[in-house]
Amino acid sequence: MPNYAIIIDLSLKKGEERTVDLGLFWPLGRIETTGDMTVEYQHLMVWEALDVPGDAEGITARYIKFTAKEPSHVIVYEGPGFVAEPEARWTEAFRRESGWMGGDGIFSFNLHGGIDAFNQHDAKTLFVFGDTLVGESDTSGTRRVRPLLMPNNSVAYLQGNGAEHLDIDFRLNTHPEGHVISFIEPDNPSMYDGTVPEHLIRDDHRGDIRHYVSGFDPKCLTLTFDLTYAQPVRKLSVVNYFDPQESDTEIMNRGIKHCTVSVSDSEAGPWQKVADVTLRKAENLQDYQDIEIDRTCRYIQLDIPPQNGLGNHYSAEDKKTRVFGLNQVCIYNDDRPLRDLKVTSSSVLSRERLTSWFWLQDGVVIDNRIYFLPLLVVPDASKPEGLQFDVRGISLIEAPIVDGEVDFRAHTQKDTPLYRYHEDTLWLFGAAILPNFAAAGAMAPDGYVYVYGYSTKGAHRALRVARVKPEAFHTIDRYEYYAEGEWVKDMLKASPLLEHISCEMSVTPIESGSLKGKVIAVFQYDVDSRYTAYSIGETPWGPFTKPRIVYACPEPDLLGGKAYTYNAKAHPHLSTPNTLLVSYNVNSYDMQQHFDNLDVYRPRFIRLKESGH
Repeated sequence: MPNYAIIIDLSLKKGEERTVDLGLFWPLGRIETTGDMTVEYQHLMVWEALDVPGDAEGITARYIKFTAKEPSHVIVYEGPGFVAEPEARWTEAFRRESGWMGGDGIFSFNLHGGIDAFNQHDAKTLFVFGDTLVGESDTSGTRRVRPLLMPNNSVAYLQGNGAEHLDIDFRLNTHPEGHVISFIEPDNPSMYDGTVPEHLIRDDHRGDIRHYVSGFDPKCLTLTFDLTYAQPVRKLSVVNYFDPQESDTEIMNRGIKHCTVSVSDSEAGPWQKVADVTLRKAENLQDYQDIEIDRTCRYIQLDIPPQNGLGNHYSAEDKKTRVFGLNQVCIYNDDRPLRDLKVTSSSVLSRERLTSWFWLQDGVVIDNRIYFLPLLVVPDASKPEGLQFDVRGISLIEAPIVDGEVDFRAHTQKDTPLYRYHEDTLWLFGAAILPNFAAAGAMAPDGYVYVYGYSTKGAHRALRVARVKPEAFHTIDRYEYYAEGEWVKDMLKASPLLEHISCEMSVTPIESGSLKGKVIAVFQYDVDSRYTAYSIGETPWGPFTKPRIVYACPEPDLLGGKAYTYNAKAHPHLSTPNTLLVSYNVNSYDMQQHFDNLDVYRPRFIRLKESGH
């Protein structure tokens, strides 16, 4: 049983007001008072009242203000929760003066069986980082000197969980010519723009209209849809070519007129004909036309005759260059649209390779393979310095673990539907992953992997969660989303669980103490504030308490300039049951500050210790 200590024992005179600085953020418990008085705690610089006498039930505070209306006495006990203290040993291990000199996005994985539980002394730890600084320091060891390189990801290995030593082996990937490159670079359909067929199945457009358009005068024209695995298909719902921004309505004749629809269990065939279909010209962007399928298959093919008047709506006598187009194809299993799709075409008018890179989100080890759900990012020069990027999608990376290390050269990747833009709200998943199955060492396994994401509208960000069986992790259409007490297939119905979270975070089962059996979400309050916070959840899908501030990061004050802190998260297999190892990132909106101060752009560590011990 926890032994909650008295943290304040105070007598006040009538009319006296006193503010107590606890030195740290403490979880508050029972508050016993005699006399008429008010008690307030400071939350993000705002004073909020507490009901006294009563129980604060773990609300955290550093500053507490007491105001006595008559002679009074108050006793405040610590409550259930966590207290933070700096972890200098881990922080110093990531301070380096040459080669790998800093990185953000730090996630950790136990490659030894994928066990994500506490106290893993025999772990083989993999760290993955996002944008990484590579170079040398000056002779004082306080500044970085030019040239300073920035590959978009790097890794490090540690034998064990850090309890005995922190001999971290930082790794950089190099091109055969010797220059530093990322371990994983985008190589999937989401990195292309133009009139590509992927526009037919994407639902992430931010108000812009994107079409599929064939090449000029194709000799043959087919569109092939891969459903990832064989499954029942009820219908296709198609929007023909339509461009509301084009004043010349003649261009709508690009739309498909006749096509043959076939299905197969193999991309090589044989193909079973379903129907010959005639499509009308679209009148708007919601002008859907249904094509009944009622088959179980993995592949669907549209075979379009490449002649004016047959394959499109131009006249057969029209001497215009033959071009064919579509706006959207939705494939339905019952009433649910399938989204984990791949589409190829025998002819494309424009395919433009975008400048892009990955930012690795969280991942999971399953059956000696590691999976990541990285953000695919493109540059956006219209934004302020330090924020000149835009997220375009989320990919799925799969790589084998060979002899205790990840073979990134053998990785595969694909685009996923875990990134969507809907009604001015951005939805994405992969910010945190909780492996709650037996092989991952889960304390109370239920056989699922929980994949956390968030929705963002303006400055408002809300946590959401999906779950999937580990053997189906790579099949996104098998994900289920928690929605008001049920698990559903529609991502956009996922319930908000917790607000003020960060873009990277963690959710971890609590293995001991008064909160045993619950989970703790760790994050940076509102992404890039100076406050690290946590929330306690009854289950992996909540309900969660309101955020509880646990630590005020000192770096914005210590480093000055435009330094900021962001994206806190826990590392369970590097932790002990009563002390949770947590990292957060330190960065600057001013690139010059990265040169001027070696302490910018490397992770910091703290430990969360359970109260009552």
